[in-house]
Amino acid sequence: FLEGVPCSIHGVVFDDAVLALRPMEMVVLRGAEGQLRYSRAASFWDPSAEDRAAMREVARKVGRHLRQTVGYRGVFTVDGILTVDGFRPTELNPRYGAALAVMLRRAPELHPYLLHCCIADGLDLDLDPAALEALILELADRDRSGGGMAGIARRVTEEQHADFVLDEGSWRLATDGEPAQAIARLGPAPFGGMVFVELVPEATPEGPPAAPRIGPTGLRERAAVEFYNRVSNG
Repeated sequence: FLEGVPCSIHGVVFDDAVLALRPMEMVVLRGAEGQLRYSRAASFWDPSAEDRAAMREVARKVGRHLRQTVGYRGVFTVDGILTVDGFRPTELNPRYGAALAVMLRRAPELHPYLLHCCIADGLDLDLDPAALEALILELADRDRSGGGMAGIARRVTEEQHADFVLDEGSWRLATDGEPAQAIARLGPAPFGGMVFVELVPEATPEGPPAAPRIGPTGLRERAAVEFYNRVSNG
C-alpha cells in the first residue's frame, strides 16, 4: 500500500515522437473497511510542477521503449500513486486510456479514440505531434472535468437525473433555480442501475484531488441513495 494520490499519465506514440500529456487523477475511493474502489477519473487535481514534469518524462521514456521493443503506436497509460517521494508506477496499459476521454470531454471534435485507432493502424494523418501535444495540454488544463460512479441493486428501466449542491460540507438536492454544483444521472445496467455523477467545473476547485468530494460518504453515495429510494418507491 502506498499513501498518496492514485493517478495516471498518458502518452501517444508516433513514428518519430512520443506525446506526454497531463497527469490525471484516478478517483479511487476508500471504504469503511479499507476497500479500495475505482470510480472513474478527473482532471481537477494538479500535482506540483516538478511532479508533473517527472510524470510526463515517465510517459516519454515508456513510449520510446514500447516503440523500440515491440513497434507500438498509439495511446498508452502508466498508472500509479503520487507519493511524498514522487510518482510510483504500478501498471502499464498499452492501449487507449479512458481518462483521455475525460481529459478532452469539452473538446469532442478531436475524437481521441478515433485518433488513437488511426495512429495504431499506421495511417498517414499529416499531423504535427508537437503541435498536437501543445493543443491537448492547453485544452486539458483549461477545461477540467470528472466524477464518479456507483451501482444500485434495483431494476432501472428509465433514465433519471438530479442536481446537487454542497451545503456546509454535505451534499443535498438543489432547490428549484439553485445552480447545480454536481449532476447525477441514473441509467439501466445488467445488475440493476448505474449512477454517474459529474462535478460542475465552474463550482469545483482546481488543485485538490476530486475524490474527497465524490466519496466514499459524499456525492457518489448521496446520489446512489437518492436514486435507490426513487426506484424503490416508484
